[in-house]
Amino acid sequence: MSGNATAIAIFEVDDVDRDRVLTWQSELDTAAARRQGFVRSHFTRGFEDYDDWAAAVTFTSESHLRHWLDSTERADLLAQGQAFGARTRDTIILLPGERPPAGVGVFLHSVSPEDHVGFLQIEASLNREARSFPGYLGGLVLAPSDPSGTWISVVRFDDEANLNSWLTSPERAAQLRILRKFLVQDFEQITRRTPFGSIIRVVDGQTRQTPDWKTAMVVLLVLYPTVMLLTRFLGPVLHDWNVAPGMGLWISNIASVILLTFLLMPFATRIFRFWLDPIDGAPLKVTLIGTGIVLALYAAELLVFQITFLQYWHY
Repeated sequence: MSGNATAIAIFEVDDVDRDRVLTWQSELDTAAARRQGFVRSHFTRGFEDYDDWAAAVTFTSESHLRHWLDSTERADLLAQGQAFGARTRDTIILLPGERPPAGVGVFLHSVSPEDHVGFLQIEASLNREARSFPGYLGGLVLAPSDPSGTWISVVRFDDEANLNSWLTSPERAAQLRILRKFLVQDFEQITRRTPFGSIIRVVDGQTRQTPDWKTAMVVLLVLYPTVMLLTRFLGPVLHDWNVAPGMGLWISNIASVILLTFLLMPFATRIFRFWLDPIDGAPLKVTLIGTGIVLALYAAELLVFQITFLQYWHY
């Protein structure tokens, strides 16, 4: 979902034929798919009667998403749904680099096709547990159109404090231990990230951010090999093209900033989210484990760059 813009439309549905609602949602998805910038769609899926009916569409940019949301075609389809008891109750907009609205938790799951049943059962159990917490407004699971795609789960509370109470509860932690058995990799919570690895979350009305020393450690982990490789392989090319040394250094810096900002640091942040997250990564045990992994990777990098072929000063 990174770099794309997603809208999750939540519907209030009267006691009507389920198949009719699913057909109507399919018509919405088909219409959205004809629009410029369309990437994918998701639809409500579960074993229980979830509090929320929902459908999600993802576009390559916010402008493409807005064009679809504001289109006459979509308005006409929503009016058709309202005629038989499917009314739009809320729309959650997820934009790159921005956190979800207050009180809303959005999670991405990579699930093996053979584990879909178990995954949905645990998600249903999570929703049942969440209903007993103060401020609960609803929860949903969105299945990808491609069975191997990413699943989206959403839980909504009336404010950040109540959301955080659920997210940090022992009841949820117990369910997550089971949930992880059905995932290809650990789930990801959509939070706000800065370009250089910090994760920002709002808890109890207060903004919390990755400690600077953790961010600095990850930047160094990524920056060192980037500079070494660019100097080793890009530097000689610029020299052969008779680029002046000052201009060559400027071009190399541009390349490193682009790589760090748009590719390497977002990737490293995803990998080390368990450690960088200002809430999940705060416990001492998690902090020590993450720090140990980064220090070990430092040692590995220093060892790799003892190879003469990778040392720019020999060329």
